This record gives sequence, structure tokens and C-alpha cells, in this order.
Amino acid sequence: MPDASPARRSPSTTTRRLCAAVHLDSGLAERVVAELTDDPRRAVAPSVGLDLEPVLCHALRARLLGTVRDAFLTVAVVVALILAPRTTAAVLLLGAVAGLCRSKAVRGAPPAGRALLAAALVFGLVTAVGAVLTVAGSTAAAPGGELDRVVAAVGAAPGGRVWAALAVLAGCAVAGHLAHLWWTATTLTAGTHPAPVRASTARRVAVVAAAQRGNVAFSRGDPFVGAGPPVRAWSVAVALRAIDSGGYRPRSPATLDPVLLRRHVGQALQGLGDGTGHHGVPGLTVTSYLAADGVRGGGDPLLEDGVPLPLASREAVDAVVRAPQEGLRHYDRVVIVPRARAVTTAEGRPVVPPDDGDGHVSVFVHTSIEASVVYVELSAHVLPPVRTACFVPAPVVHLELLTQLTAAPWRLTRTAAHRLRTLARRPDPGGWHDHSARLGIRDLVGDPTAALPALEATKYVKIVERVVVEAVADFLERYDLDATSFRAEVPTTR
Repeated sequence: MPDASPARRSPSTTTRRLCAAVHLDSGLAERVVAELTDDPRRAVAPSVGLDLEPVLCHALRARLLGTVRDAFLTVAVVVALILAPRTTAAVLLLGAVAGLCRSKAVRGAPPAGRALLAAALVFGLVTAVGAVLTVAGSTAAAPGGELDRVVAAVGAAPGGRVWAALAVLAGCAVAGHLAHLWWTATTLTAGTHPAPVRASTARRVAVVAAAQRGNVAFSRGDPFVGAGPPVRAWSVAVALRAIDSGGYRPRSPATLDPVLLRRHVGQALQGLGDGTGHHGVPGLTVTSYLAADGVRGGGDPLLEDGVPLPLASREAVDAVVRAPQEGLRHYDRVVIVPRARAVTTAEGRPVVPPDDGDGHVSVFVHTSIEASVVYVELSAHVLPPVRTACFVPAPVVHLELLTQLTAAPWRLTRTAAHRLRTLARRPDPGGWHDHSARLGIRDLVGDPTAALPALEATKYVKIVERVVVEAVADFLERYDLDATSFRAEVPTTR
């Protein structure tokens, strides 16, 4: 396991924005907690450009604050139902309709769909009122019967219990909302991230903090989990043919060590980040990366006490390079986190200040030599910047108080049921288990509509791709091997 408590540094822009995002979006906080803590044997996707520990701690605190608020509002709803059940039911129904109209599905629907939904709601309300009056009219045998009593009840002034129920609902909704905002602001402005309440959760947070700095990704379905959507991929396999140069050939194609090819390509990629000014790519790092199948059985050397080991040594990586297999592949991962340099004129006057970006590019390069064939695979992935809604709070809408009040009992029930399901799990440490990391937390908050970062990412992908091609060709030529066919097989960039 990597070191769980490295030297503390100031949090990155991405980390700060995600810590705020889990408080602004309760659904995001639930997904973060579920992915990282529900299954203590699940692997953690390697993270780049952010620290998962404070993000997870803030997500746990955001979920706790939301649960406390929901419990408070649920008690208020129960008290109001005791005081005035029909009035409280009408308020809850109104909140449900408001929540439905403000849901993402409705807001994302075309105007015709929203108009149709509004017409259906109005028709349903009119139909329900008409049905009640019809039933009441049919039971009225004479003047002064049931219909007159219904009309009198509708037109009568609300009683004291009704006003008390409305006061409880309104007062508790406002108080719960303000208290939640105050505790959230206190949590975000604190000097350190909040500590988990339960000891078992604190142990899992420590595991996540260590595992995120590993170089092994356990996943059954996506070997590049957490790297973002793919933007370009290709692979080339070319037979090694010696060039008859008439001189001494240092080694035959059959005896070439694939580790030498990998190191040669890695050194060329490292050179991209060297230098200052326009001589180097800012924010570039090259690390080893192993993609492992997440389904593992008891006694597997990649597990320790049933938990995946996320860090592979250099010797282990070289062994995998020399003997690749279906469930474990090696890559060199090139990560570029664009950190824009300060722009100044020739006289030194500032034009644009430096910018710490929150998107990044990952290019995975796999090289191997088997059966006198060189194989090169490249897969480029881009994580767009964090969407603005994750760190810029939306204006407060008064209807939110009503929808929070209506949804509180449902959310509290759902949270309790999820907790019971989690406690009921009985993992078998000796059997087969899917340890796959299902997603990267950074994937949940990307903004694919950001145009300028996408253009910048395309540039860096092409730069890395060109360096890889030239490095492999140079390696072949050093051993008097034909590089022409390899260059011809590489797909042309578009």
C-alpha cells in the first residue's frame, strides 16, 4: 500500500471545487460515498489532479448534514399531520408537484413536453375537485345536506389547528434550511477537512487516501477507469525486419528486450516536460500504469486481506512487460494537467496571470515485442474542466423549501434502507469477488461543453502521439531494424 499520510500540500483547484460540489449537490455526495465506502473491498481508481481524502470527508459530512435536516423536517411533517392531516396532505401534494416540475427530466424536456405536462396536471386537479363535488352532490338528499356542509367547510375560515400546522411546516422548513446552510458554510471554511464520525468509516477513508496514489487500476470493464472519455485510440503491429547495412548488428530481432523499448519510449516522453518556456509542456508527468482485471479470488498475490494492492514496484512492472497476460497489462501513462504560465510582454509587463486548470489529458502507451513483432498501442483520454454548477451556488428559490419539506420523509427512508442493505452484506474473504472500481469521482463533474479546453487537449494528444511514433522508430533504427513499415502503419492524425 502507498503511504497513507504524505506531506500535506495546499489543495488543488479541482479538489477545492469538488469539496464544494458535494455540498451543493446531494446526489453527487451520495454517489461519491457509495462508490468509495459501500464496499470496503472495492478498488479505488488512481486520481490525478485532486486529493480524494478531503472530497470523501466532505461528502460524508454533506450526507450527514442532509440526513439530520431530513430527520428534523420529517418530525415536523408528522406533527403537522397530527394537527391538520388534510391541510398537511395538501401542502405535501403541492410540494410534490413543484418538485416534479423542477426536476431535471422535466426541465430537460422540450417546450411541447412541458406544456403537455402542465395541461395534464391542471386537468388532473380539476378532475379530482369535480369528482369530490359530484360525490358530495349525489349524497345530498335535501337542502342542508352533505353538499351544503362541504361548501360551508370550504368557505369557512381555517381553524387554530390548521394555522398551527402551517406554522410548524413553514417555521421548520425555514429553520432547517438556514441551519443546513450555516453548518455547510462552517464546514467549508474550516482549516481542515471534517473527520469521519465512525471508526470503520475513518479506516476506509485512510485506505482510499492511500490507494488513490497507486499505479494499478482494477476494473473488469474499463482498464482506464477514472481517466475520462476516450478521444483517440490506435494500435499497430509490425514484423521486425533487419536492414542489411553491411555493418555489425548488435542484436537480432528475436532477442530484443521489450523493457528496453518501454524505457526508450518513456525517456522520450519525459523529455517533453523538461525545460522552461516553450521548450517544455507544463504539468506533464510520466508514470507506470498496470490495468488489472477486477475479479480476483482468495489467495491472489494482488490482494492483501481481501483488499486490492494499488501500488506495483518497478521490478513488478518490468516483469509484466516481459510476460504480459490477459488479466494484467502495462502502460506508460502520460498525464498533462494544463497549468497556464503567466503571459508577459517582452518588457516584462503582465498580460495574463497564471491559471491552475482543473482538466487534464491522459495518454496510455503500451509497447511489447513478441514473436519478432513490435506492438504499439495508444489510447488518449480527456477529463474536461469541472462544470460551473458544481462550485457556483444557484440562486435560492423559495420553492426549494417546499420541495425539501415534501421529499424529506422519502429521503430519510431511502437512506435508512440503504444503510440496512450495506450492513446486511456478509463478504466472503476467501471466495471470488469483483473488486473493480466502477468509476472515477472526477468523471461525475466534467463539463463536456467547454470548447477551449477541448482544443488544447487535442493539441497535447497530437504532440504526445508524435513523440511516441518517433521514439519507437528511433529505437528500431538503433538496432538496424526497418522502421519504414511501422511509420506507414500508424494512423494519420485528423
